[in-house]
Amino acid sequence: MALHFYLGGSGSGKTIALQDKIIEWSEKEPERQFIILVPDQFTMQVQKQMVERHPAKGLMNVDIISFSRLSYRVFEEVGRETRGVLDDTGKNLILRKIAGDLEKELPVLGNSMKKTGFIHEVKSVISEFMQYGLGLKEVDELILFADKKPSLAAKLKDLRLLYEQFQNYLGEKYITTEETLEELAGVIPVSEFIKDSVVVFDGFTGFTPVQNKVIEQLLLHAGEVYFAFTMERNALENTEEDMQLFSLTVKAYRSLERIAAKAKVARGSDVWLEEKPVWRYRNKPALAHLERHIFRYPLLPYAGPETGEEESEEIALFTADFPREELRKVCLWIRRLVKEQGYAYRDIAVICGDLERYQAYAEELFPLYEIPAFVDSNRKLVLNPFTEYIKSGLAVVAKNFSYDSVMHFLRSGLTGIEPEKIDDLENYILALGIKGKRRWERMFVRYPEYMKNDMEALQQINATRETVMELLAELLPMAGGADATKLTEAVYRFVSAHGLFERLEDYRKRFATRGDFAGEKEYAQIYRYFMELLEQISALLAGEEVSLEEYIKILEAGISEITVGVLPQEVDYVVLGDMERTRLKDIKALFFVGVNDGIIPKGVAGGGMISDIDREFLRESGMELSPSPRQKMYMQRMYLYMNMTKPSDLLVLSYSKMDAEGTSIRPSYLIDMVHRLFPELKEKTEESFLEKMAGWKDGTEHLADMLRRYAEGTLQGEDEKWFPALYREYKEQMEEKTQQLTEAAFYRYEDSPLAQETARLLYGGVLENSISRMEQFARCAYAHFLKYGMHLKEREDYVFGTIDMGNVFHKVLEIFGYKLKEKGLDWTSFSDKEAEEILEETLTLVASEYGESVLYQSSRSVYQITRLKRILLRAVTNIRYQIGKGKFRPKNLEVTFKSRMEPKDWKVGLTEFEESYIRGKIDRIDTMEQGDTVYVKVVDYKSSDRKINLVELYHGLQLQLIVYLDQAVKKEKEKNPGKEVKPAAVFYYPVLDPMLELKAGEAMQDVDEWLRKRLRVSGLIAEEEEVIQGLDESFSDASDVVKIERKKDGSYKSGSEVIPREDLETITAFVDKKVAELVRSIASGEKKASPCGETACTYCDYREICNFDVRTEGYERRKLPSMKAKDVLALMKETKEME
Repeated sequence: MALHFYLGGSGSGKTIALQDKIIEWSEKEPERQFIILVPDQFTMQVQKQMVERHPAKGLMNVDIISFSRLSYRVFEEVGRETRGVLDDTGKNLILRKIAGDLEKELPVLGNSMKKTGFIHEVKSVISEFMQYGLGLKEVDELILFADKKPSLAAKLKDLRLLYEQFQNYLGEKYITTEETLEELAGVIPVSEFIKDSVVVFDGFTGFTPVQNKVIEQLLLHAGEVYFAFTMERNALENTEEDMQLFSLTVKAYRSLERIAAKAKVARGSDVWLEEKPVWRYRNKPALAHLERHIFRYPLLPYAGPETGEEESEEIALFTADFPREELRKVCLWIRRLVKEQGYAYRDIAVICGDLERYQAYAEELFPLYEIPAFVDSNRKLVLNPFTEYIKSGLAVVAKNFSYDSVMHFLRSGLTGIEPEKIDDLENYILALGIKGKRRWERMFVRYPEYMKNDMEALQQINATRETVMELLAELLPMAGGADATKLTEAVYRFVSAHGLFERLEDYRKRFATRGDFAGEKEYAQIYRYFMELLEQISALLAGEEVSLEEYIKILEAGISEITVGVLPQEVDYVVLGDMERTRLKDIKALFFVGVNDGIIPKGVAGGGMISDIDREFLRESGMELSPSPRQKMYMQRMYLYMNMTKPSDLLVLSYSKMDAEGTSIRPSYLIDMVHRLFPELKEKTEESFLEKMAGWKDGTEHLADMLRRYAEGTLQGEDEKWFPALYREYKEQMEEKTQQLTEAAFYRYEDSPLAQETARLLYGGVLENSISRMEQFARCAYAHFLKYGMHLKEREDYVFGTIDMGNVFHKVLEIFGYKLKEKGLDWTSFSDKEAEEILEETLTLVASEYGESVLYQSSRSVYQITRLKRILLRAVTNIRYQIGKGKFRPKNLEVTFKSRMEPKDWKVGLTEFEESYIRGKIDRIDTMEQGDTVYVKVVDYKSSDRKINLVELYHGLQLQLIVYLDQAVKKEKEKNPGKEVKPAAVFYYPVLDPMLELKAGEAMQDVDEWLRKRLRVSGLIAEEEEVIQGLDESFSDASDVVKIERKKDGSYKSGSEVIPREDLETITAFVDKKVAELVRSIASGEKKASPCGETACTYCDYREICNFDVRTEGYERRKLPSMKAKDVLALMKETKEME
């Protein structure tokens, strides 16, 4: 029995020396057992290496295994207790159940237990306790030590309670995977497999306390034990153990020495492999310099190869704009290495600091460049359609058929229901607000507005409803919860009843056909993994009563731990892996991508149930836990060193200038360090034209880019030189594809108006033009065509939204006026109490007409109604104040009009349309009579701040108030023959809930005064004293009713909304002509996509349909010019004079 070490820097030949020793030894002593222990992900690789190096090309008495396989091997020999082994999935299941039971007893963690991933964090801490040999007693000591940090102590108390209950739940029936190593250490003394064997540890940088217990027993009962560690001799002399490059292996070395001394095991002599340069770099001076000096200070610049040595490219740097472009360059480089330098793909690896960032690009680009690749990562099943189908089916029952749960289930992809039928069902339940099991069990009989009594469509929707209920039949009886075993049996029946296994098999075959072996592997295994999970739940939670909601959480906790491991499907492939997880074999070229700040090395701050600051604090207790942030930082240096010194020929480092979202990102400090080590090293510039393309598939992407730039006139340089030849080649080889690319590059938007007959069919024989319709046409003719011609509209939604609130405002204010008349009151004589009573009565009436279930279906909607009452009370009392201050009185409310247009004003050529009308509804018409003159004021209620903008009015975007005023005047003329009827004013009244914001130190204002000023009407007022006094009899210098202020000289201040009567008449005449112009354009079939104003597309319902893009030639956004009111009026007058 003896302890031996093989030590040396990366690439010094430790593994080769040990493997050769074991091969030679095993041949000499065929009866003796040799065991090589390596990390789990390293076993196949080492097995292959050993077989290749062995003279007989086979291994008889040599086992290459991991710690977990060693456990199985020994237990198989000596037997063990029949307790089940609990993996991470089982831990999650039990902890989910315990957390639910103890939620109220966990003052710190209880409220977070329902958060996604939180149980996983708890499981990680408990697993850490077990890995590092911390029992309840040791956790109690940590709690005492943390006494000065109350929050940490409280958190540890919660974790201790969970840990204790977890251990109690396991009892004598189960052990965890961590505890199997404890058991292994206990049975090694009686194992013949271990007795007198030679054990070699290779590929490790350190061990947990539990693993150290196994090692101690191996030292006592095996014949010889060898360890291979990466380190330099002077590392053992460094007293600052945690702050050096080789801190991990030095710590492991010293720990093993202590274990051996305690066990009184002999120490063999250490074998140092210190040849410089190291064995791997004996002919590579630059890489040898990197291995000797990276992360050693002071940094020593590379002086170049020794005299007589030929210098070759061993280290390279390049940058790219984005991660995808970075990986594309790597693909091109790999192609060149294989084609020009004879590399095999297996000689090349790509390592990332953040595999997730690059994996999606790799799965796109490697096939494009025809590079066989294997992504070294486990695939989680959390978002797999199969697991989503099951979880969402349970959620439908648990959440009583809520909209979200039903649609999640239907959109899972495994219901077998056609997508079109799901769309129809979704539109129906959204329009009618259908939810709840009772409504789903009964036949749907109502017709939403969009369905227009289509019986056949309703029958189809009911057929889909019945299918949904049939699919969920096995789960419906479980709504109230049950024994965990019964619930699991229901889930099993649910999965088995509808051919899910066969559907998964179909998916698997599709992936296999596409060559997606990872997807094929996932779908080949998922059914088995899920059934094993159900078995675990049934076994672990048998007899436990759980609600359906809790069962879903337990199931989710189990699914979150399921991962599918995928093995390479080919012999010759490029490995794409993670800096820490991936174990590389002997490779020639390594590409280190994403060497950006925060990625390589990874940020170590935050994360985990026990924070980084708390870990640093707990280190002082003397108990060993997972590495602290500071330790992790030095560990990452070790991993960087080991990866960067892995290739024997070429190391390429790269970084991106921006992330995928276009945010600038900095290179890692590692780039600067490499520059300081190699001052002459230059970053690679852009590839030449020929280097950019590696085949027809890749070339297509470049041809498309060059065609686009050629069409824009921006193609230049080398690309311009090669473009004709490339285009001709593609034209000959891929004519159809080339034609498609050419048409796309030279695409130009060109609109053609609708034919007259088509326009008539779409719009009807009679044009009925609301003011909002004409404003819509002025804003964008194409949006008008989609809305009024194609009749496209957003689907009905059974919610009370902003538009609904505006409709309720109008309806309530209308009925409020009629109620005043019924009670013998007018707009100036009601009290606040009477206002409240009438509003309550009116809102109840409106709610019954609108649909009470919509208005009161949620607490949010109820709050909106409460807010609506407050706003309306403020509105009616403020309107009372405004009317009371003047002489104008409400004459009519919600006045509808439909005015026939003269054919000469709108008909164009041989138009197909018969008639044209303008129609609308005026919220309120107020009048004031002065002798034989009737003055007319129009008020329009708005639930937002609005003011008249003459520039928008000139372009047809704000016609409403002026058209309403013109129509109101016409109506009053009909009612008042013999009297002069004059337009006086037009206003928007803001039905708002304004908030008064005070700055620090600012005195409180008179709130009523502030509100009156804030809620003044806004519009245009004829500049006549009679009109102004009629609006506010008390007006002298300023008004709190309308926006007018007078200077000392009697003139009006800037911003006052007064306008000379002749200008008001000019605006009215212009609007009349503008309306005719817009109707003519509609009748002529115009439908061009040319929005007016910067925000025309922002709130457009059709922005996803029209594909308007100013970057495409032919598309143009009409910009509103910045003009003064007097200049707009001048243009209007010019228009009038030109007639």
